[in-house]
Amino acid sequence: MKTFEHEGDWWLSDRFEDKVPGKLSFNPTTGGTLELRIEGRYLHTGFDNGVYPIILGVVNATEFSLINCMIIDGYRRQTRNFSAWNRVFAIETIFEGHHFESIDDIAFEYMNASYTYLDAWMDQRNFRFGYGCARYVQPEPTTIQLDNTTVSFCAGISEIGSRAEVSMKEHGWVNFTPNQELHFNEYRLLMDIQLPNFLTLATGMSNYPSNVRTAVTKDDMPKEVSISYRVPGYVEKPPPTITEFMLFTFEHVRNNPSKYLPAWIAKYEQLLSVFELYFQTVYSRSLSSKTAFLLLVQALEAYHRNLYDGKYLSEREYKRARREIKCAIPESVEGEHRRNLEAAINSGNSYSLKTRIIKVCDEILPKYLVNGNVVIVHALIDNLDDFAEKVKATRNHLTHHPNNRGKNVMSDSEIPLYVAKLRFILRICFLVELGFPPDQIKKRVIENPEYKRLTGRW
Repeated sequence: MKTFEHEGDWWLSDRFEDKVPGKLSFNPTTGGTLELRIEGRYLHTGFDNGVYPIILGVVNATEFSLINCMIIDGYRRQTRNFSAWNRVFAIETIFEGHHFESIDDIAFEYMNASYTYLDAWMDQRNFRFGYGCARYVQPEPTTIQLDNTTVSFCAGISEIGSRAEVSMKEHGWVNFTPNQELHFNEYRLLMDIQLPNFLTLATGMSNYPSNVRTAVTKDDMPKEVSISYRVPGYVEKPPPTITEFMLFTFEHVRNNPSKYLPAWIAKYEQLLSVFELYFQTVYSRSLSSKTAFLLLVQALEAYHRNLYDGKYLSEREYKRARREIKCAIPESVEGEHRRNLEAAINSGNSYSLKTRIIKVCDEILPKYLVNGNVVIVHALIDNLDDFAEKVKATRNHLTHHPNNRGKNVMSDSEIPLYVAKLRFILRICFLVELGFPPDQIKKRVIENPEYKRLTGRW
């Protein structure tokens, strides 16, 4: 998505004759705004309320539909002959290329989108050179069938230049084709969250949707529609990525179209809280190391709880133990204090944070990560018990006892290293859940430069 400004005429969908001049502005990180200049004969054009589902407009013969517009500012201007108003609206979504008269009409048969590091991840090399000429071989799309949508990874070229000089660049995009026409909002979960997170896990870099487009049919002719909306954190000129740092590449997905992406989507709801916590530490560039640490600890704990549960005793055994423990509470403990103790006892059969960390690193991951006699994840964290104890103590210190630093609490300078290690452990966990075979996980981890740095083998 690109920043732009357009001067045009704007009106409400049911008041075509009451056009008002104004400027439409868009920035991917802040979203769209429309500033209307309401003066003279424009004073009674209907723009006197706070919220409008649709505002239509025309810019140099191009149709625009502005969706969910809310007034955020308004000020009065005094001219020589009359008073005038400027009103500024925040725009949720901008559709360029077609007029939608109703919110329900915003439905499409397909959607296309590019992503920040999609080209680097796909790493397509389909130019052929020889005898002073270049030839491009169009690759077949890689098609993946999800429950209700077909996702196709496509590649093509764009040309820039003149008859004397031409520059050609290969680029990739993703096509989303549902089994039936869907409203735009129904594309958003897969297009804006699930797939970008999948690409972010793969590349190790934040991926955002861009160049979102589709088409509608009018008078039996297709009309291309470009779509712009706010994408927090979006960077128009992102830093480059390096293939060696990627956890897995497009080739893995292309060779297993029915495996990795479908597994990611299938487990998304079950691991939703884990993903939200983890990816918050990836996308947010303003997080402090302490906040990132707390989020990653919570993500690792939720990962084990959601998939492996974890109880010290069977339900039957703990029911008897719980009754005995509650009976041991002194009668002098009453009211809120007693209720807090009983609540703690009710949840006391679940594994502690330290136990869950040890279970993940000592029972779940070693099944996949054995290199000779060395468990790869142990090389990442040295002494497992000390690692788990320091993570637990530091979490408790930051959450419950900020003024009481225990002996196992990390120093501020240690926390960034633990953040990096916790993040990498979670990335390995995600590879396991995607269904990567043990030899592939081992190979991708051992060869990854981030793993080498964290284990001192850089």
